[in-house]
Amino acid sequence: MRPVGIALDGMTPIQEMIDLARQADMARVDSLWVAEHVGYRDGLASSMALLTATEDLTVAPAATSIYSRHPMITAMTGATLEEYAPGRVILTVATGNPRAHVREMGLGLERPVAVMREYVQVLRGLWSGQPLTFSGEFFRLNDATFYVVPRRPLPLFVAGIGSRMLELAGELGDGAVFSAGLSPVALRRCIELVRAGASRAGRDTKTVRTVAILITAVAGDSRRARRQARAFFAYALRNRFISENVRLTGTRIDIQAAADAAAHGDWDAAAALVPDEALDDYAIAGTPEECAAQLKRFLVDGLDVPVLLPVGDAEGRRGAVELAGWACREARGPGRHAR
Repeated sequence: MRPVGIALDGMTPIQEMIDLARQADMARVDSLWVAEHVGYRDGLASSMALLTATEDLTVAPAATSIYSRHPMITAMTGATLEEYAPGRVILTVATGNPRAHVREMGLGLERPVAVMREYVQVLRGLWSGQPLTFSGEFFRLNDATFYVVPRRPLPLFVAGIGSRMLELAGELGDGAVFSAGLSPVALRRCIELVRAGASRAGRDTKTVRTVAILITAVAGDSRRARRQARAFFAYALRNRFISENVRLTGTRIDIQAAADAAAHGDWDAAAALVPDEALDDYAIAGTPEECAAQLKRFLVDGLDVPVLLPVGDAEGRRGAVELAGWACREARGPGRHAR
């Protein structure tokens, strides 16, 4: 077993997220990854609240969109979080959800790999503390001075699922974050791509940490947990890269029908379109004991940080945090469970 993190999707009230963070902190969970979905709770503001409410937990906003926030603003936010909680912050950047950004916010997502490359370069340049003049294709800074220089190099992870973005994460990032809903087969492929990018850049592949978000539904009733996980996975199928993951894994699912049902809030119809026998490839779901056993399937070689994303009701979310705490205790071994 290896240390396990927890992810919060920003769709639950901030007070419940704070309560879950405190539970995770007391259980000695290593890290908390705070997603940001357009129209829900801001991931960066939530991260400050969660850092304030905890003592040891590493908090990672996952992820800041490179299209909706200028890199200067993101650099300021990351440095502020790090100043408040030194050594407890990881900053993650990503393109963002194409549907929300293009349709709802009217933003284009052109040439994401090229934009990401410049974004990372600007962030690192600003955090160096030296005046930065940058004349790129997408971003330009003229003798920009950054005054809140982090005391340590702030870890910068790249979230992605497409092959070119994962290779770029290996080339430039301190880590790579993989989307929820991937099978072990797809996770291995993602890790290979990250390592390929790191190797081409002449980096030690072991220095680039890999993080996988895992759909997790915990309940006393196994059938209820699996139904909740199927509905969430169907929702994830709206992402075309998740659909490619299904094809890579070889699962027969009517992807378009499931995605359409979930997009319209018809969760029962969406869940029904995901075969129960296929669910084990994409999610952890069942009783606490069943989930503990299923987690091991996703601990593929090269994965550094498995992160449980609780889905379902409030009780299930607390159960997922308990599962993460158990996994962390197992990883640390006897005699290191208590604070």
